[in-house]
Amino acid sequence: MPPRTTGRKAAGPRVQPRDTQLASGLLRVPAEHPRGVLLFCFFLSGATGLTYEVVWARRLTLTFGATVLAVSTVLAAFLGGLALGALIFGRIADRRRDPVRVYAALEGTIGLVCFLTPWLFGLVEHAYVSLHPSMAGNLWLERLLRFALSGAVLIVPTALMGGTLPVLTRALVRREGDISGGVASLYGINTLGAMVGAAGAGFLLLPILGLRGTVFQAAVLNLAVATMAFCVHSVRGEDFAPPDKPDSVRVRRAAGVAGEPPIARGALWALLVAYGFSGAAALIYEVA
Repeated sequence: MPPRTTGRKAAGPRVQPRDTQLASGLLRVPAEHPRGVLLFCFFLSGATGLTYEVVWARRLTLTFGATVLAVSTVLAAFLGGLALGALIFGRIADRRRDPVRVYAALEGTIGLVCFLTPWLFGLVEHAYVSLHPSMAGNLWLERLLRFALSGAVLIVPTALMGGTLPVLTRALVRREGDISGGVASLYGINTLGAMVGAAGAGFLLLPILGLRGTVFQAAVLNLAVATMAFCVHSVRGEDFAPPDKPDSVRVRRAAGVAGEPPIARGALWALLVAYGFSGAAALIYEVA
């Protein structure tokens, strides 16, 4: 007697849609190597940051003149924004449980804001040309005007750039004892990318793409970095959430164990002031 059939077809191997296969393939690298992807993102972030600095300095010297004063103004506004962003977003990072997503948002916003800078610099040029006759040859007013106009354009994107290091440090540095080495590694990778970006912008991109094309290329790269970081957050974001348990210093205090004596407050401020002078000297060398 022949076997009874139910009318159902035999189930064959399930074939995923092509879009699903492509998506899973793109997420495989962030899932398997999330830390490496984030470090590569930070390398590219450093490259775009110095690309912007080179382009912005060149663009503003077209308005202000190719002088040391113009370059110094751009550097001061650029680094002032980095410092402000580090202070603001460093505090925000300490309160967030999703540092990778915050980093992705920063990179994406940098790309969008910097995409608009060619038009913003056009407004700066128009404002400077319009206000310059009213300066009546007053050198200090001209300097103040240059700095104010440059700072108005640069403060937002550079503050966002300054926030990327503390936010990514929050994600990648897991233990108190790893802070020094972890921050040094991140800063070194970012600075290496900055070197590549500065050289690439000056010798390759500007001659080929021009000012506006170079800015657009860097902005697209920022958006790509944001996408990669968001992929890491989507598949492995919980791995980078700060631990719930208190740090080792609080554990020692709760247990009544004496740790190393903290540095005196006066000595701490002396070190910070000395570190500030060190940064000032480094930028004097760069300008000179």
